[in-house]
Amino acid sequence: MIEIICSIVIATRNEEDFIGSCLETLENQEFNRAKYEIIIIDGLSEDSTINIITEKQKIYSNIVLLSNPKKIAASAFNIGIKNSRGNYVFILGAHAEYPSDFIKKSLDSFEENHADCIGGRETEKSKSKLGEVFAAVRNTAFGGGLSPYRYSDKKQYVKTVAFGCYKKEALERVGGFDEDLIRNQDNDLNKRILQSGGKILFDPEIRFYYFSRDSLKGIFRQLFGYGYWEAKLIKRRKSQFSIVTLIPSIFVIYTLFAILFLVFCGSAFPLCLEFIPYLIIFAYFAIRVIMPNRLNPMIALFLYLLIHFSIGLGFIVGLIYKKEG
Repeated sequence: MIEIICSIVIATRNEEDFIGSCLETLENQEFNRAKYEIIIIDGLSEDSTINIITEKQKIYSNIVLLSNPKKIAASAFNIGIKNSRGNYVFILGAHAEYPSDFIKKSLDSFEENHADCIGGRETEKSKSKLGEVFAAVRNTAFGGGLSPYRYSDKKQYVKTVAFGCYKKEALERVGGFDEDLIRNQDNDLNKRILQSGGKILFDPEIRFYYFSRDSLKGIFRQLFGYGYWEAKLIKRRKSQFSIVTLIPSIFVIYTLFAILFLVFCGSAFPLCLEFIPYLIIFAYFAIRVIMPNRLNPMIALFLYLLIHFSIGLGFIVGLIYKKEG
């Protein structure tokens, strides 16, 4: 009997548009299919996600389908970890596609580097015009945050990665994911791994593609949720706080102050003090990324503002609102 080396854990809920292609990329890897399992934990999907997965099970014998009654990703990941057989566990998303060398390069990186978790470079892409601009914006440090996995080509130890591969013992050491968190559960997990003495490595040789949101409503809801749950996480564990997390909310509050100052005092100075540097930074990324890809810079500017305001507003509401959900 061939030993299972790694387990791929995926949380799904209503992913009919993505789960099929996601699984195909994971089944067509430069790695012996008999040596890895794909554990899908579904949160009671109401579309055809389950049907698509069961059809794939008829083709590929290494797919395991489990149920997640709580519906949230953290619960799904914990179910997957508990049922995993590999010494290495990938925590992946269905909204993504993975190059054929994804598993091999991840495991090779463990052989070469001392780490408890290894993650690669995320490139966002989309199937719509608006989503295409949003993906380009998110692939920059100004629109995607300071996490190296969005923009860096330098191998380095980091605070967090996206869609990482973990040593199972590291996940068990910190007790898995916090099921009270609906979002940002991965950042929390990674912080606890670091606090336990573990190391997290970003390796740009590892690549994957994430399908970004492609509607204004979807973009706002996703980013508002990031800000909201970041605030909830900081309230639960003060060690998660950093000055950087305050920047979007300061941006929102200062903009409101500047607009009120303009309306009641007739002076645009505070607004100019904020937006002239903002536009200079935007121009840099527009010249480097947006225009070379023949994307609309005005739409890109709007999306940068939407990102920063959504996260900032979500963070403020998360700090004020006492209810957890």
